[in-house]
Amino acid sequence: MYKKRFFFILSLIIIFTAAFFHLSKTHLLKHDIESLNNLKNIVPVAIIGSGPAGSSGAIFSARGLYHTVVFQGPYPGGQLTRTMRVENWPGTISASGSEIIETIKKQAQNFGAIFSNETITKVDFSSWPFKLWTDSGKQINALTVIIATGGVPKKLNIPGEEEYFGKGVAVCGICDAAFHKGQIVTVVGSGDAAMQEAELLAKFAKKVIIIVGKESPHATAIMKEQIKNIPNIELLLNTMATKIIGDGKTVTQIEIEDNTTKQKKLLDIGAAFVGIGQTPNTKIFKNQVPMNKKGFINVICNTQNTTIDGIYAAGTAVHKKFTKAISGAGDAVKAAISAMNFLEHLELNQFLKEHDSKLYRPLTNDIERIGKGKEFEEKILNSKKASIVIFYSSSCATCNYALSLLDQLSPHFKEKYNFFKIEKKNLQDVAQKYNITSLPSILLFKDGKLELNIEGKITKEELEEFLES
Repeated sequence: MYKKRFFFILSLIIIFTAAFFHLSKTHLLKHDIESLNNLKNIVPVAIIGSGPAGSSGAIFSARGLYHTVVFQGPYPGGQLTRTMRVENWPGTISASGSEIIETIKKQAQNFGAIFSNETITKVDFSSWPFKLWTDSGKQINALTVIIATGGVPKKLNIPGEEEYFGKGVAVCGICDAAFHKGQIVTVVGSGDAAMQEAELLAKFAKKVIIIVGKESPHATAIMKEQIKNIPNIELLLNTMATKIIGDGKTVTQIEIEDNTTKQKKLLDIGAAFVGIGQTPNTKIFKNQVPMNKKGFINVICNTQNTTIDGIYAAGTAVHKKFTKAISGAGDAVKAAISAMNFLEHLELNQFLKEHDSKLYRPLTNDIERIGKGKEFEEKILNSKKASIVIFYSSSCATCNYALSLLDQLSPHFKEKYNFFKIEKKNLQDVAQKYNITSLPSILLFKDGKLELNIEGKITKEELEEFLES
């Protein structure tokens, strides 16, 4: 009996200690509803990031009748758009990452969620409502925030990597595979992502060499089995990539080192693909929410709550054991439900109904799509007005970034140009005619003739300069 009583008292002590610890770590902010009367650009549920986590969260908050804005950031759809085949998404036998993202996005939009092409560049969570700033300098007043910014590809940090990035060094096989037809290419990495890159590249390349730093890849058994059955894929185990070498224009060789013998040798290659994982894309939240040393956001056990009421985090940006797309989506659903509960607790529903004009509604500009050669001829070659045309692939993250930039800038140049987008696979003959060898490619047509074009990764400043030419 005394033993049972002892454990009962001990349990109470542990519970009260945990509760005290939680309260001491939680930042209790003042929620002054009256202050909202003097504000504009209010967003009840602001979601930063548009991958499977952010987009899934938007379904639930928008369906809950809360005004939801998803700030898509520089790479709409996130890293999943780089995946050519997903076979473990519930309800889908097999689909590309881009197809899955597009389906989630459409479902969220069906309930009223707004997907903005803006990027959040700065935040201030020290007071409520929370302040967010877009890349154009606009201040957003968010009543709740769901951080779903995902991750960015890790770098090898070896000589030549930066110099030749975009010139043979790549992180997206589905984007660049076709440019290396008949070549020998390498993939550095040992997980599922690296194996999938290699599998895709093998369809185009003469040979794919996977460089694995350990004795065996840590990919899933099914992925390792699939790779074994592809004749033009070779595994180099217990080997490190140490240097990228090129001729000034493109990659020509990669230096590798055997981890056991320390012997180095050069491989002649046409491209080096990097697939060694991701780092959390959380720099703008530093000193705003608690993180671990690697930059992953800490959330309270069994929730998506940070230590600030009204701020939630989900997906790859969060410190957790499982980092699959579907677990990130589940996280975001929990975050969205928590955000709605927070807003209901503040009894904001009536205020939001009465002050609908104060809500932030970003302009969304959908550039016209061309899918047939006849349309290309009629709307571009025969047009008296100059046209800007972007050739892209929906599976290319760099393309999605360029599209989002063009969406942002096109309204400012609508008097000067007509804007069109063409998915390369739909008009291969046109792409070949105008020598489209790299994606994205942005072309300027005047009087039916190609005047200028830019290819590959582009900044907002470079695109503005191109449009002003």
